[in-house]
Amino acid sequence: GDGSSVSMFSAKGSTTEISTLSVSSILAENISASGDFSLKQLSVHAVSSNLSVSGHVFIPVLSVQVAHIGTLNIFEENTLSVGGNVIFDGGEFRIEGATGGFTVAREISAGASITCASNITLEGFVNAAGSLSVGESATIGDFISIGNSLTVVGDTEIGGSLSVSGTDTTLDTNVSVSGELTVRQGAVFDQTLSTHGNLTTASKLSVGSAVRLSSILNVMSISTFHAKMSVHGPFDVEGTVSIGEAITAASTLSVQGLSTIGTLSAGVSTLDRLNVRTNLSVHGDLIVEGNTITLNTSQVNIEDPIIEIGQGLVGETLAGIKIIKDETAANNQSGFFRERVSDDGLTPSFFAVYEDFN
Repeated sequence: GDGSSVSMFSAKGSTTEISTLSVSSILAENISASGDFSLKQLSVHAVSSNLSVSGHVFIPVLSVQVAHIGTLNIFEENTLSVGGNVIFDGGEFRIEGATGGFTVAREISAGASITCASNITLEGFVNAAGSLSVGESATIGDFISIGNSLTVVGDTEIGGSLSVSGTDTTLDTNVSVSGELTVRQGAVFDQTLSTHGNLTTASKLSVGSAVRLSSILNVMSISTFHAKMSVHGPFDVEGTVSIGEAITAASTLSVQGLSTIGTLSAGVSTLDRLNVRTNLSVHGDLIVEGNTITLNTSQVNIEDPIIEIGQGLVGETLAGIKIIKDETAANNQSGFFRERVSDDGLTPSFFAVYEDFN
């Protein structure tokens, strides 16, 4: 009847229409109730209603509106359906089956790790205090927060932001993030990385294929991109950056360390060191504010018929062209110079060709 409170409940067949049942242990085939279950131990074929268990649950099929469970063991395929939130305050959530997947219509929260051997689909946000490991693809409808490492073998789609506070983030295939992507330590993406928000990594970032960013990229350490990279906002790297193919930055490109880039297209670029393995094409003006330009080439072609020397100098000074004939021999230089007017004004300026001087 309604409002039953016993220490042991056993039923061979189905038991239905119980408003409230509170027992220490239940052993039955099927239980259906319009109210709640509150018990310490449950071993039953099927449950349909609200469920609260402080101990272990061994059950082949579970379909409830609200479940508060200490430890849940489900050992048959297609047996867990959750329409609301899934919260594991203290323990980890693990799906070890090689086939099938895990689908939650709303949010999931775990106090420890979340492990799924196959596909995982979460339409709400994901909050895992430990690590998230998915054997195949992962689809997250909202933002995701991982306290430790993130490992996904298949494709990853995240509708909101991705935040990983652990040491490593490893995705063996494509990852798509609609919001911001934040990784506290290293991040490795073997295939395409696409994010519509900011991408920030506190340590290394390595991407095996194309990168598409709609906003800012911030990398605090080494960055390696084995294919094309496109950033629609600023690109800021405090360490070394290596890009195997083209890079396109619609806004500012700033690299404080060594830069190795196949093709560079950027609005404004600030680089401490730039190493271009193939051709470098500048459609606008090339402005060098340093003291020395070194050309290790066999030939220099200049289209302009007039070359200006000494621009910006105030007052007359010696100006000309010096030719190094031999790095080691004495008197190894020749040159064509314009001598300035003598200090006493008696000797006017003149052009002279000098041979064998040092």
